Amino acid sequence: MATAEIAVFKEVKAMIIGNEAQLMKLIPPKVKELKVRTILDQIEHQIKFSKNGEKLRACEPHSIAAAIKYCCQLGLEPGYGNGTPDVYLIPYNKDLQTQLSYRGELNLAMRDGKFKQLYSDVVYASDTFKAWNNKDGQHFDHEMGELGGRTDDNIVAVYASAITSDGSSYFEIMTKDEIDALEAKTRKGSTQTPAWKNWWTQMARKTLVRRVVKNLPQSSAQALAESLDNQANTIDVIAETTNIKQFKTSQDVIG
Repeated sequence: MATAEIAVFKEVKAMIIGNEAQLMKLIPPKVKELKVRTILDQIEHQIKFSKNGEKLRACEPHSIAAAIKYCCQLGLEPGYGNGTPDVYLIPYNKDLQTQLSYRGELNLAMRDGKFKQLYSDVVYASDTFKAWNNKDGQHFDHEMGELGGRTDDNIVAVYASAITSDGSSYFEIMTKDEIDALEAKTRKGSTQTPAWKNWWTQMARKTLVRRVVKNLPQSSAQALAESLDNQANTIDVIAETTNIKQFKTSQDVIG
């Protein structure tokens, strides 16, 4: 680990701690137990120890600061690099991009107490699945097949199901081809984003959760997350509201 790389993160860390009170104001009231230093510690852990550590250390300080700000705004954690986090940290060239995960989407949707139950799952060719509508509403039945057949090349569809606090139920399903067509239509470049390339299943489940929760009004955090996610580069959308591209130091990202 190069001394210069360590010094760059120390600069960002000192700036974040110096602006901790300001950043705490960005965290949604319902997750006030989340602390700025928790987010900072998790990102530092990934920079030092994750398999992407070298690429993370090469990211520009302002993009690291922007990633921390993003996590604060949504009240979500990037995690320590093991398991599925709320927010993926994705080094792209020298920018640290952020992408909401399936777990993060669920956490945002469940936070306001609108849903009693909300989940998404994948249908494989070896599964038995049927869905139908009648006068009592939407219904589905999913029986998992052989575990050996539950591989990425055998994915047939992805669905999401929700029960709201008043007992209403909602269901959405898309075939794999429909999901791939939607991803291709909404991508900003000619290739998949790193999140879709590396975590297709999780991104597809997130897409279906987002479709089903749209049956109810979005919270401000959900609206912000969708706005940022609709950009190929999260840093670019933060720039539109903070003029980040004009800045040369990570201090300016926080303001």
